[in-house]
Amino acid sequence: MKAQVRAEDLRFETERRLFCKGSALVRFESLNWEEHKIRQHDPKNVLRLKKIFEKEGCRSLKVGNHIPAIVDQHHLDTAIENAKQNKTWNTGVLPSSYVTIDTENGYPELEFPGGINCLHGFHRIQAAKELRPAEKWWIVDLYLSGISYEMKAILDEEYSNEDRPCDGQIYRKIREYQYLPQKADALVLPATCVSFEMRWWSRFNESRQKKLRGLFRPYTLNRLVAAGFDALTKIPALFDAGMMVTTLHTVLASRFYEEIQHYLNYIFKAFVGFFDGIENGIQRLDKPSVKAVELASVAKNGVLYGVTFSSLEALY
Repeated sequence: MKAQVRAEDLRFETERRLFCKGSALVRFESLNWEEHKIRQHDPKNVLRLKKIFEKEGCRSLKVGNHIPAIVDQHHLDTAIENAKQNKTWNTGVLPSSYVTIDTENGYPELEFPGGINCLHGFHRIQAAKELRPAEKWWIVDLYLSGISYEMKAILDEEYSNEDRPCDGQIYRKIREYQYLPQKADALVLPATCVSFEMRWWSRFNESRQKKLRGLFRPYTLNRLVAAGFDALTKIPALFDAGMMVTTLHTVLASRFYEEIQHYLNYIFKAFVGFFDGIENGIQRLDKPSVKAVELASVAKNGVLYGVTFSSLEALY
């Protein structure tokens, strides 16, 4: 396994150096994210980052704080050429993303009218917007379109190490890599999926790992409960807002496997029903909205109580 990990690391580092064309200053309005990343907006995380920035500064010069983004070669060439014509950059080569430069003047400010797709950093930019009204840019590491699925996953997931993902996100990523090799259009080798899965397992301590592995234990009725949770992962905001691995042992100890699965299916159907007739309603659901539903459920003396995770453990 260690030899495989070393080989993968070498392969990914080679690809990283091949596709990363350097770093540049890019204005906030040109930074885009996929819709599902915007839906994961977490006000608490933004507040946490604001407090860090207020104390330490935004520290965008630090290599680890750069935001990776995807751009095609034509748009990158055009942006560099425009910078040269505007005399804001004198060379066609961008600063290396591996080198820390002590001043913002060491980076060109590139313009991308159509925007570029960032792989992470949404919360960081939301916090910076509130703290840096006079500075509307961030340092971005520019990767050419065409990088592999694995490389995108690494660039995205390595950033998550800075802020511990919630139990729901870790669960979803573990299941994603467990099921990915079974898909006909899978772009990742099965061995690589195992490696990526193990990286996510490592984010749980031993106690949490034991509880979750118990849920996945083969040839047991626990799998009925796992199937119920798997269905809920189709609504990431709901799942992430309520999943608590620490309570699994209590839930499973009841041995009401079919009842729990039925309850989880009820939660799923209830939330799908809430958005019936609303275009992309489920896709637009975010954590704050889930919490609002929970509060409304309690406030209405239980009329909706039971459609959220918060009551699952109490039932048994």
